[in-house]
Amino acid sequence: MNHPTSLTTLISRFARILLQLCLCTSTLFAASGKITGRVIDRQTGEPLPGANVVITYVLPDGSEAPFDRRMGSSTDPDGYFFILNVPPGTYAVKASMIGYSSVIQKSVRVDLDRTVTVDFELTPSEIQMEQVVIEARQEVIKPDVAGTQEVIMTSRLEQMPVTRLDEFVNRVKGVELVSSAEGNGLSVRGGAIRETDVRLDGISLQDPRSENSYLALNSTTVEEIQILTGGFQAKYGGIRSGLLNVVTKDGSRDRYTLALKVDMAPAQQKFFGTNPWSSESWIYRIFAGEYAMSGVTPGDTTVPIKFRNFRGWAYRFTQDRRLDSLQKLELWKRQHPQYDFGNRPIYTLKGASRVPFRAPTFHSSASTPDEQRSCSALSTRTPSWHFRSVLATATRTGTRN
Repeated sequence: MNHPTSLTTLISRFARILLQLCLCTSTLFAASGKITGRVIDRQTGEPLPGANVVITYVLPDGSEAPFDRRMGSSTDPDGYFFILNVPPGTYAVKASMIGYSSVIQKSVRVDLDRTVTVDFELTPSEIQMEQVVIEARQEVIKPDVAGTQEVIMTSRLEQMPVTRLDEFVNRVKGVELVSSAEGNGLSVRGGAIRETDVRLDGISLQDPRSENSYLALNSTTVEEIQILTGGFQAKYGGIRSGLLNVVTKDGSRDRYTLALKVDMAPAQQKFFGTNPWSSESWIYRIFAGEYAMSGVTPGDTTVPIKFRNFRGWAYRFTQDRRLDSLQKLELWKRQHPQYDFGNRPIYTLKGASRVPFRAPTFHSSASTPDEQRSCSALSTRTPSWHFRSVLATATRTGTRN
């Protein structure tokens, strides 16, 4: 008579355990890669089952920094292992097993949507020996990449003499930064700008109304840029020409990080032709120069056609009819001040701060000791707040700050 009650209790416990597993996996993020490989005995070549493979250090700028997450795996009976959901970056991977010397491979680069193969050969040891450090070799041919893509790291962004992220992407082969009646955006292989999407940590930045993508991104927060110009995977929908995948840098749960970048463009000519806000331009020559009072003589073909109808301030209509010619001229000069951009440098300041952040912890309630184990979900990516301050900008004709 107690069988139905026991079966109901068993189903209820199974449902709670399944809910706990769902909560635990909710923190996995899409912008990640994978590390796989095999661990064997160096002398016999036999696989080593049960060996531990963990990520020990992260190398953001060439120096070792402790990896504040526990990411690793154990080898199967054939010696194979894999580590999923690894954020893009450069790491040091360590393989260890009782009775063998530990081996660390440094400079293991993990890219977005890629599988990196790292193999280990452990030497038997009866006593504690020093670990062996091997520099990982970069792949010349990437067998798991089927489409046309280019991966750009932060080091390349810092070396290029550009101030904006879209200016750097414009230098990549097959990609062009265009400005047309449709708006400003990236044209890949000659396609329209609405056929190219920009994604930040897996989130599309495309405007649903104009179908143009947002490009004003802070370069100090970028960890990696992936440019796809063909052979897209099935998970990327709604694009026909190209895709720009941007992955931001991770923060830390126990320290604050601040990044600043200052760019300075020296004083130089910033226009093609004459500065439109100088006394040499036709605008100032007509309204504040030699033609201001007398006007343009009919039939004078040396003056641009759009200014040939100007007959002087005496015949120029203004809202205040009480103003005379000199007052009209003075009012126009105050409304159109001159700017000497060529003698002033341009300073651009970018920055980003990353602060520790802990997500809410989820706990489960159960009636047995085995079910009373809590499943906590900690944030895997620290949010960043970006800011940009332009102290003085004048880079294109017709722009004024």
